[in-house]
Amino acid sequence: MKSSHTAIQYRYAFCAPVQVFVTAHQSVEATSTKMWTALRRRNYVTPTNYLETVRGYKDLLAEKRAELGEKAAKLQGGLQKLDETSVQVAAMKKVAEEKKVVVAQAKADCEELLVEIVQDKRVADEQEKQVGSDTCSTKL
Repeated sequence: MKSSHTAIQYRYAFCAPVQVFVTAHQSVEATSTKMWTALRRRNYVTPTNYLETVRGYKDLLAEKRAELGEKAAKLQGGLQKLDETSVQVAAMKKVAEEKKVVVAQAKADCEELLVEIVQDKRVADEQEKQVGSDTCSTKL
């Protein structure tokens, strides 16, 4: 499988650009013939023209490779940040679970304290009524 993968890479990396240049050369040749037929004017494509085209292709290829490398580095940085964030989220979840237990215990303690306060208030209200009725009966 690896050899077929390498063959595909070779074909794509080397044969495709060569095919583009062959097609361009054949197109120029056909257009030059049409120009001679229609206008009786010759069009010459020199090796310098061809080399300029190849040089332009190489420059464009280098530029696109650099852009692709920058984008790959940016994506790699983003993936690294996502990994770091997932580790932080896992740690925060652990802390949240621990605090949830503490909060549940504090809530239960508060409810017990509230029950005690309500009972104490009832007792105090009853004593206040009793004291109030005793004072009213003593005044009479």
